Amino acid sequence: MDSIISTIANNIYLPNVEIEARLGSINLNKFDSSVDETIWNRILNVLGAWNGWEKVETTKKEIYINDSIKKNYRTVVNSCGDDIFEKKEKLVNNNYSCKNSPWDVRFSVSQEFKLSTKIVLNPDHPSTLTRIKTTKSFYHKFWRYDLSVITQKINNCEKKLYELEIELWNMKDAIKAQPIYLAKDLICKIQDIINIVEKTNKPVELIKN
Repeated sequence: MDSIISTIANNIYLPNVEIEARLGSINLNKFDSSVDETIWNRILNVLGAWNGWEKVETTKKEIYINDSIKKNYRTVVNSCGDDIFEKKEKLVNNNYSCKNSPWDVRFSVSQEFKLSTKIVLNPDHPSTLTRIKTTKSFYHKFWRYDLSVITQKINNCEKKLYELEIELWNMKDAIKAQPIYLAKDLICKIQDIINIVEKTNKPVELIKN
């Protein structure tokens, strides 16, 4: 947990920062952020049945990425049909093996900046990655649970993914809290999700890879 505490402390004051944990699996030292559809639906139904959320919303966006044009730049079409041009810089990607759990965890920090100029794609190099993402979000205190269904196309190969992440969204209040509290709170949230999938009396133990 110490590495999560220090990562939060070192990055929480950055502008436009995103701090999140993804549940998935580590395979051959690579992190796969997709989860089983049946389990994903079970978690969605349990979260949806609780009436204590501060807010629940559904969003849809299309993301187009072409690193042959500009690395870390992407075009996002939101639910209203508006084009948004972004640059997303990944600052931290730490993988954790998760004992007493069906999943592993990736803890990430990134910065996301809106661009004032349009990203013009070269017609000779079409987008190499397209993600059509529909997300159901549940807000509670510092955190937001995002359950997403993603249709992903890479070089004309299409597949459907189910993803789950927990993001620190309420930065205004979160920066007033101690990093150790936020880290412990996040691990409790991960434990709650795991208990939906399989009941266990053993606490989650994260081991950094």
